[in-house]
Parts: sequence; C-alpha cells; structure tokens
Amino acid sequence: MENIKKIKKKKLLMLVLGVLIISLGTVICKKTSLGVDPFNAFCIGLSEAVSIHLGPLTLLVNSVLILIILLTGRSFIGIGTIFTMVCIGYFISFFDTIIPDVHFQLLAIPNILIFIVGMSVMCFGVALYIESQMGMVPYDCFSFILVKRFGGKTFAYRIGLDCTMSLVAFLLGGPISFGTIILAGGLGPLIDFFRGLIGKYSSLASSKVETELN
Repeated sequence: MENIKKIKKKKLLMLVLGVLIISLGTVICKKTSLGVDPFNAFCIGLSEAVSIHLGPLTLLVNSVLILIILLTGRSFIGIGTIFTMVCIGYFISFFDTIIPDVHFQLLAIPNILIFIVGMSVMCFGVALYIESQMGMVPYDCFSFILVKRFGGKTFAYRIGLDCTMSLVAFLLGGPISFGTIILAGGLGPLIDFFRGLIGKYSSLASSKVETELN
C-alpha cells in the first residue's frame, strides 16, 4: 500500500512538472515570434474563419475531440486531461510575464536556436506528462489511439497529424510560419526520444524499488 502511494505521488509530480515544462517551452518558442504549434495554428485559423473568439472556440474543439476519444480510446482520458486543459493557460501566462522578449531578427541563427531549445523543452514536458499515465489532452491522444488500432510508431502518426493540421490551418488562414513547419516535423520524434529516456529511468527506478522490497 505504501509503495502504491509513492507511485501515485510520483505520477502526480511528473504530471505537474510536465505541464509546467510544456508551458515554459511554449513561451520560449513564442518569444522568438517564429510561429505556434500546428494545433493552435488550426484553432486560430478556424476562429478567424467562423468569427468566434479563440478561447470559446478552442474549448469547443477540445470538447468535440474528447467525445471522439471517449468512443475510440477512453483509457487515455484521465485527471491529467482536465488538469492540463485547465492549468496550462495560466502557466503559460506566468512564464510569459517573467521571460524577457527576444530581440533578434526573425530568421537570425540565434533566434532559430532559441526556438529549437524551446521546442526541446516543450517536448520533454510532453514526454513527462505522457509518461505520468494520468491522461492526456485530446489532440495528444490520437497518435496513441492510431498505434493501438493499426500498430506502428507514435512519432510517425504524430508527424502525420501535425502536418495535416498545419495544412488545414494554412487553408483556413492560420498563422503558419517557419517555426510551425519545424514543430510539425520535430515534435513527434523529439517526444518519442524523451519518452524513451524517461521510460528507461522509470524502469531502473522501478527495478530498484522492487529489489529493495525483496
């Protein structure tokens, strides 16, 4: 029982830290003005196309996606889903106020490098909150549902989803830019890479606990 409580606390810590780190990485990318991730680009484009404010529109899109996931892969929905959807906006606002603006030219090498650092930080956060196994936001669930249904690698489905979302966002007039293209191609592989590292560490930690218990 004591061990179960420790595991739950560890998972909760991974979830909270993961969402904080995602928010930090998002703000670092935002400060470079190189673009937003494919899903948010889609929401912004759709918001402008149907003349609905971004906040209510994003909530509506996520609600529709949750309904789809409840029918196809409800095991991926949990407390982490609600926590992330409710808290990530506040975390992003917090980091946005304390991190200074970047004053490089848009396509300057230092600006691109800062963007890549931000993307890496974001992907590590996503990997951490996924590995907490406490639930994911709707969009993140789809690559796992596809793997469950058809097999394959999550990062390959994620690239496909991000590229498709970027194309739809472009057609809707969303803010597609150089950074969005980098994110569309890089999020899936980087998240998968960090999940492997975190999973390896967790396995070693689990083995250590089991050894000490025996």
